Amino acid sequence: MYCMYVQVLTNGRYKSVEHRAVTSDKQDRLSIVTFYAPAYDVELGPLPEFVTDDAPCRYRRFNHGEYSRHYVTSKLEGKKTLEFAKINSI
Repeated sequence: MYCMYVQVLTNGRYKSVEHRAVTSDKQDRLSIVTFYAPAYDVELGPLPEFVTDDAPCRYRRFNHGEYSRHYVTSKLEGKKTLEFAKINSI
């Protein structure tokens, strides 16, 4: 969920990854779930040092609570939740 924040914060310079797991019938797999998230009222958006004339702003500013509500009410379709923050003119 929150790995998309890296892509937004860096204005697309660093791409978020889609979580995938490969299973095997020959070996057990161990998953450890960890969560880290800012407070709901924290505003997020591209950091100024990543927005330039050559790299115009690609993502809007939003708060974490707004994104969390969108995430839990949307279908999980890969990185589609990233569209939530994209500026449509790009």
